[in-house]
Amino acid sequence: MGSESEPMGTPCCSSNPATTSRQYLFYSLMTTLSARSQDRQSKRVVEKRLQAERQARFQMLQRKQKLRELVEHRLSVIGSIHHAHENSSSLWLSSVLISAFDVTRFSLAEVPTSRCESLYYLSVSLDSLLEQRFNDGSNSHAKIQSLSQLFEEWEYFGGGNAMQSMRLVMAKNSLSIHPNSHGYGTYNHDAKSHAHNSDNSGAYSVERSGSAEGGAGSSSTPDKMAIRPSIFKFNGNVVYEYLLTPSVPFELCYSDILIALSESLRSMYCFFATDEQCWSRLPFYDAILRIDKRVKEFYITVCLKEMTAIATRASEEVFELVRSGVP
Repeated sequence: MGSESEPMGTPCCSSNPATTSRQYLFYSLMTTLSARSQDRQSKRVVEKRLQAERQARFQMLQRKQKLRELVEHRLSVIGSIHHAHENSSSLWLSSVLISAFDVTRFSLAEVPTSRCESLYYLSVSLDSLLEQRFNDGSNSHAKIQSLSQLFEEWEYFGGGNAMQSMRLVMAKNSLSIHPNSHGYGTYNHDAKSHAHNSDNSGAYSVERSGSAEGGAGSSSTPDKMAIRPSIFKFNGNVVYEYLLTPSVPFELCYSDILIALSESLRSMYCFFATDEQCWSRLPFYDAILRIDKRVKEFYITVCLKEMTAIATRASEEVFELVRSGVP
């Protein structure tokens, strides 16, 4: 039996090493190819990530440049408006001499009272907000969210009855008189229906617990970083978080309002140009552009038209004097 089994086992012994060697080579080759494929895939993932990071950094630098150019231009225009209303005489666009009498005469005759009140409320609210948010350690998200909410509320307040009625229907219901708030905020009822309260106070400042660093401002997720200002209503009345609308029992000076507002806007735009979060985070950058759009539409454009009208009238009067021969 032993001699018969040996010839049968010999081929097996002679064929197994070759088969094992081929299998080893096959598996070794497959392992090598799989490892190389994984390396190539890992390299592609790394390259895509690096490319995305380079693209994001390039876009961030673009936003930084555009924002600083925008801020520089806005500060220049705001400074010109401030200079024209502050000094007794100034050269508008370095060509037409405008006196304080020209500005005052135009303001009394052409500027409606509603615009004076609207800009006065914005100036008081913005100055109060900057003093609170920039001194209580709030983060960038809280500051930009607060500024966006203020301009949203101010746009609603200065809108027409049709726009206010439509936005009142679409306003979010608030469970309290402190809508969309963390840290410090303000509340007051719709000023058009409560402007002449017996206590002559259209605004109530309320201190609430909680850190401005927490909540939405402390998360790094895109949804938590989003800036979403809204109009809120409580018991059927619009409630303002940052817009102050106190009663004004005296006549407002348009030039003084523009001077005070221009100083507050300067501080706001300087914050936009110096805080890195303003251009490094896209939601913050978009919110700043929306704020700037409102400043340009309701403040800068209107003021430039007014100054152009004042300069045109002043130059016409000078030409009339020249024609009449008055020295």
